[in-house]
Order: sequence, then structure tokens, then C-alpha cells
Amino acid sequence: MFLRIVVIDDRTKVYLRFVVIEDSTKVYLGFVVIEDSTKVYLRFVVIEDSTKVYLRIVVIEDSTKMYLRFVVIEDSTKMYLRIVVIEDSTKVYLRFVVIEDST
Repeated sequence: MFLRIVVIDDRTKVYLRFVVIEDSTKVYLGFVVIEDSTKVYLRFVVIEDSTKVYLRIVVIEDSTKMYLRFVVIEDSTKMYLRIVVIEDSTKVYLRFVVIEDST
């Protein structure tokens, strides 16, 4: 399900697309700007599976990725919020960890 707003100028297309995708693994709202053959978009992703729930804010421009990911991981031993900035192949992240023991 999506709402697409399209602006066509001469032979090029520039549009902003609001995307909501819901399947068995993820729900996300994407704001997509596509100009000519390149894509620049900001995607807000909420993924919930058996091990983690996170909100990922993604900026993808051409073939490179730079994103900020907020991750909450909760298992039997720990719960933490991880803020990740990934640019190309390098990672820089800040992790807040709360560890609770079972006693």
C-alpha cells in the first residue's frame, strides 16, 4: 500500500513516495525520492522478529549506504539500545546496554 506523489519535469521524473509495507517480518514507512536513474531515500523501518525490534532510519544514495539504526535487543540475559551509524563499509556505533541477571 503506498501513496506516490509524482512531479514530471521534461523527461525526468522526481517523485516522493510514501510506502507502507507490512508482511510477516517487517512494517515500514518509506519516504523515497527518485530522480532520473538514481535513488535517494529515507526509510523508517520497524522490524520485529524473535530476537530484536528496531527502528532503522536509512539514507541510501546511489550505491552507498549510510544509515542510523536504533536497535532494542532483549533476550534472556540483556536488553540494550544500540545506535548504529554505518557509512559504506565502516561502522561507528554507540551502544547503551542494560544487563539484568535472573536472580
